[in-house]
Amino acid sequence: MIEDALQEIGRALEARAVGLWRFAGEAEGLVQVAFWPALDLPPDVAEGFAQATRRVAMRESGLGIVRAVLARRPFVSRAMELPPESGSGLWLRRFGADRSVAVPLMDAGHVIGVASVALPTDSLPESTIADAIGCLRAFLPERGRQ
Repeated sequence: MIEDALQEIGRALEARAVGLWRFAGEAEGLVQVAFWPALDLPPDVAEGFAQATRRVAMRESGLGIVRAVLARRPFVSRAMELPPESGSGLWLRRFGADRSVAVPLMDAGHVIGVASVALPTDSLPESTIADAIGCLRAFLPERGRQ
């Protein structure tokens, strides 16, 4: 079950949050598949993020998940480098996280989704994080069956 997978990843990485979105194309953007908040994340923050990211337009380049899809490679957002009032900078601060890593999920050379994890410290290498959340690709439909 997808919720179990997100929870397992979140706990293993000591994450503040883990999310998965399906890429529905340039016009439709990203559609949230699942979101896991850390148990101690305030409920209003968790619900606010879940609501705000149910559908994400590709023009929302202040979010790391959009940047990862557009670049077709992992994208790291660091709270201290981002404005606190919007986008990833806002959510990282609300989560109590220092950074997030967003990883595009591919099928036959095409982006079919993106997974992201918000972390409280900068202690894990991006490659370890990308490997851990890359397994969420299994929860997305193959290209052409969306």
